Amino acid sequence: MDVAPAWLPQHREAIHELIEAIGITEGHPAIGEHKYLALHRPQAGIAGLGGWEDGRLVAFAPLAVDGAGRHVAELVVAPSHRQPEAYSQMLEGVSELARSEGGKALRLWIFHPGIVASAIALGFAEERQLLRLALDFPVREQPDHPDGIVIRPFRLGEDESDWIRLNRMAFARHPENGTWGPEELAERMEQDWFSPENLLMAWRGSALVGFNWLKALDQQGEIYVVAVDPAIQGSGLGRALILEGLRRLEELGCKQACVYVDADNHRALRLYRSLGFFLDNVDQTLLKTL
Repeated sequence: MDVAPAWLPQHREAIHELIEAIGITEGHPAIGEHKYLALHRPQAGIAGLGGWEDGRLVAFAPLAVDGAGRHVAELVVAPSHRQPEAYSQMLEGVSELARSEGGKALRLWIFHPGIVASAIALGFAEERQLLRLALDFPVREQPDHPDGIVIRPFRLGEDESDWIRLNRMAFARHPENGTWGPEELAERMEQDWFSPENLLMAWRGSALVGFNWLKALDQQGEIYVVAVDPAIQGSGLGRALILEGLRRLEELGCKQACVYVDADNHRALRLYRSLGFFLDNVDQTLLKTL
């Protein structure tokens, strides 16, 4: 395998082909959502390294600088090339690329557990785990709404500012969701999977106090983002919203639902496990000083 630059827009077709093929084969995304959305922007300019064999892209490591000025990379490797030698080649290459750009540290997202040992051997330390939980339908439990709560679908052109306010409040310390504004919301609403009917909004009077945003892709459903106003956590609204979302996904013909939860979010993990969710996959970040 030869390691050489791979970037958009020059290598768009090869990058898309690799990522889509892995996603279809494994049943979950091969790359994080932020990068996935960026890859599909017409004017996207993403730099990174590619692993090439006989002119075919078999590995890809996009490199970017986040809002805090930190270098962040991901590593995608075709199943046919998931070997320690290939992992090491790509990890050493993207580390050197970040260093050449003046990076002091590199955060690495990994979506396949086989890469972890190679990363640790090269000086990366485990940092964060993101668990993908899954649930097979049907679900027997029925939603029980707290008093005074009305749940209805999102209203385009009316609910955007309320959604942004609550999302920022609920995810104030979250490294991804907490910074979403109008542009991030609009970009996701432009995706083929978006439907206002699948964004359930919980109101108490005129105040938005919770929401459950769903994805329905063929027979696979996802609890994309769910949030409750911190002031009323523990009221049972979170469980009610999740159950309403599961009922909606089942009505749409989904056979399974999934949700992503940080491994240290013990409250959320207890809730999902009590509903019958089980561990399906582990994504994680590792950190290396350059």
